[in-house]
This record gives sequence, structure tokens and C-alpha cells, in this order.
Amino acid sequence: MWALCGFGYWVQGFRCFPWLALNFHLAHGLGFSPSTLQLVQNTGNLPMVAKPLLGVLSDAVCIGGAHRLPYISIGAFLQLLSWGTLAVIPVTGERFPTLMACILVSNLGASFAEVVSDALVAEFSRTQKAGSMFCFQTQCLKLDPSVIGLSKVIGQLMVLSATMFYNRFLKRIPMRRLIFGVQILYALSLLSDLFLVKQINLKLGISNEVYVLCLSALAEAIAQFKILPFTALFSSLCPYGCEGSLFAFFASSLCLSSILSGMFGVGLVSLIGVSSGDYSSLSSGIILQFIAALVPLGWISYVPVARRR
Repeated sequence: MWALCGFGYWVQGFRCFPWLALNFHLAHGLGFSPSTLQLVQNTGNLPMVAKPLLGVLSDAVCIGGAHRLPYISIGAFLQLLSWGTLAVIPVTGERFPTLMACILVSNLGASFAEVVSDALVAEFSRTQKAGSMFCFQTQCLKLDPSVIGLSKVIGQLMVLSATMFYNRFLKRIPMRRLIFGVQILYALSLLSDLFLVKQINLKLGISNEVYVLCLSALAEAIAQFKILPFTALFSSLCPYGCEGSLFAFFASSLCLSSILSGMFGVGLVSLIGVSSGDYSSLSSGIILQFIAALVPLGWISYVPVARRR
């Protein structure tokens, strides 16, 4: 079962590569501005908000006598249908309505797969006990797509390493202290983009390519890793028989917050005057993003203590 879940997450992780190509197509092929690109990205994530419904569905409705595997198959089929259409029929990617439809169908399939995978992990663990920076990097710094793609790979390897490190050394740290520390690291990683925008890295003798491969990859890894402590906490507190529903609600809440923050980001980008031809105000947006990342620490006292089953 662990092998099945691991393979599922591994496959889902590969979605970052077609999405990277899609971002390049939207920014360069269709000529979208940074704010429009971010709006499309967040609109495409709307199916993720349906995760609670999908979780309840997988908990309550059996297909062929099974609660989980048929829904993974449905998710895989929807993703194959959407990405396969874009690959086999290129004209669908040149027209925004059909392209948007494929994006929505793909994320609906991903929602099915992720909800059920999280539920399987929760069940089995018991038995076993932003768009503007992308445009800045590609349009202003003229970074090669291979550099950005490689940074994604390095970021995923960092996430894997951090997960192993957590499992070996960090599980004994009190949950509140761990979440506090990870959130501080996340905020600092956001602030590291300021070095790239101000080109401070060049003054330190670090090329843009090396900086993106190291620091940008690290920032992305921390952004993904910071969800892990909450996932562990939810797994320990989740009532029996509600794994799909609870983890779907958790994932949907994360997605909804991401969409809302993206929408606010679009407004902020427009407000401070960032466009595809003018990134002079991007540093102000990064500072505001850093401050916003510190705000959740005001509610750290509400994080419950995990109960061991």
C-alpha cells in the first residue's frame, strides 16, 4: 500500500513539468501579462476547492466494492484526457477557451487522485502507526527554460530530503514550535527573491542561474514542506472513517486560500504597477508578501497538541 501511495504522489509530482511548459506557453506563446497569467493559474485551481465533496464521495460511495482505487482511476483518466488532448491536438492550446477547459479537467482529475491518496495514507498510517516572479525570471532576466525546469527538479529533491529529515529528527519537536520555525523559514525564503530582483546576488558573485537553482528551489521546497506538520497533525486527530472527508477539506482549504491569495496578488500587482515591461515595483510586492507570511504566527497558540493513537 505504501508503494501504491508513493507511486501516486510521485506521478502527481511530475505534473509540475507540463505546468512549467504551460506557463511558458501562456507567457510567451499567448503573450499573457504577469497579472493575467496569475489570474489564469488561480482560476484553473478552482476544481481543487471541490475536494471536500470528492472526499465525502470516496468515503461514502463504493465503486465495484472499493472506496479508493476506482477514484484514483477516474482522476488518472481525466488527467490523461486533458493533457493528452493538448499533446495530440495542438490547436486546443492555441485557443484560450479550449486551453482553459483542459486545465480545469486536469485539475479535477488531480483533485480525485490527491484526495484519495491522502485518505489512503491516513488509513494506512493508523494500521502501521507566484506568477509575477516567473515572468520576471523569464522576461526580464531571460533565464533559459532548462534552468527553471532544473530548479523544479532540485526543489522536489529538497522536499524529499526534508521529508526524510522530518521523519528521522523533527517528529519529536512540539508541533507548535515546529510550525513556528518552518513558517519563519518560509517567510525568509520569500524575502530571498528580493536579492534576485535587486540583483544583489550578482554583487556577491552569484549568477542568476545559480541563485535560481539554489535559493529559488529552496524557497519552493519550504513552501511545500511546511504543509507536512499539519498533515501529520490531521492524521493523528482524524476520526475513523472520515479520512477522505477531512483531508479533502484540509486540501481544499489550502487551495481556496491559494486562489484567494492569488486573486489578491493580481490586485496588488496592478496596484503597485508591475507589468511585463516594468518590474521596478516588484521589490515592494515581495516585502508585502514577506510581511503577510508572518501574520499567521499570531494564531500559533491555537494549534492543538497532536494526540498519539
